[in-house]
Amino acid sequence: MSERWRMRTRLVHGGAARSAFGETSEAIFLTSGFVYASAEEAEARVADREPGYQYSRIANPTVRMLEERFARLEGSEDCAAVATGMAAVHAALFCQLRAGARLVASAQAPISVGAETNIQDNVSVVLGAFASSLRANSSPRP
Repeated sequence: MSERWRMRTRLVHGGAARSAFGETSEAIFLTSGFVYASAEEAEARVADREPGYQYSRIANPTVRMLEERFARLEGSEDCAAVATGMAAVHAALFCQLRAGARLVASAQAPISVGAETNIQDNVSVVLGAFASSLRANSSPRP
């Protein structure tokens, strides 16, 4: 990508990854697995000792293009795309909370009771942190 391009052009063309087939628009990778030259290469990729894709639920070229484009749109260094809203909520919380932390959230927030319980359970089990909801004019409930 040329540094002489204006911002709009960079946003349209940035993050594009063309394959060896020379397609005119980005290919959509529907595969779940990827080919390795050897068993040693597969082992190294799965262990994150070598760069490259291993399994589409972890990452794939289509999602990576999306992440790079969103990063450009937002002017950020990078971006992480997730499959669901709950995955996004967990990612936002888990990168901020540490063991022993206390998470207090409004019980009136637009989130379902099941989601609230799920978050509280996961925060407690995974991090050893404490989660509670707070209703207006009340004290935190564990």
